[in-house]
Amino acid sequence: MLDFRGLNEKHEYHIVSVKDDPLSAIQSTIEKKDIELVVMGTKGASNYENKLFGSNTINVMENLRSSPILGIPLDARLVHIKEIVFPTSFKTYYKRRELVHLVEIAQLQDANICVLHVNDHPELTVEQQENRQLLEDCFEDASFSLHHIGGSDVNSSVKRFVESRGSDMVSFINRKHSFLDSIFSTPMVEELGMFSKVPLLVMHDSKY
Repeated sequence: MLDFRGLNEKHEYHIVSVKDDPLSAIQSTIEKKDIELVVMGTKGASNYENKLFGSNTINVMENLRSSPILGIPLDARLVHIKEIVFPTSFKTYYKRRELVHLVEIAQLQDANICVLHVNDHPELTVEQQENRQLLEDCFEDASFSLHHIGGSDVNSSVKRFVESRGSDMVSFINRKHSFLDSIFSTPMVEELGMFSKVPLLVMHDSKY
């Protein structure tokens, strides 16, 4: 870690040593240091197919509510972020404060946010149309585009979309302590291996 010091004058690096479990240690550090974003990498025994993120990273993604988490897979491409995929069902409404970190990252990287609707039926209900408009309003200060892809298996459809475009990041909102379940038919803890080469930004419902 000390090797990173001096690589970029715009960044400062501080080492914090805490004797506690990872989730509690991260939470206390966030509170003491006023941290806005948690970045976690993964390597080691758990870094294999369908177990891409280790148990500590998954636990933090599931339970840490005070900060968004950026998970970096071991084999992630370290490139300039040009495209961020944001899958959605348009079945829940969005608030600006839930998406502020995604918008800021897109602005800083001059990246486009691909709002991806995955459904066999592209037609939207009135409620979905209203939620889509809310999402467009939330992204008005960033570059974004709307996309639709069919498929009954949402997980595979998102993977296919990301791989076909060479997207650089995937982002979700984790609602109600059911990990990513507000978008996908089943929790994705066992499916995270699909994102073996792109960072994963997990944000949280502002109710929590």
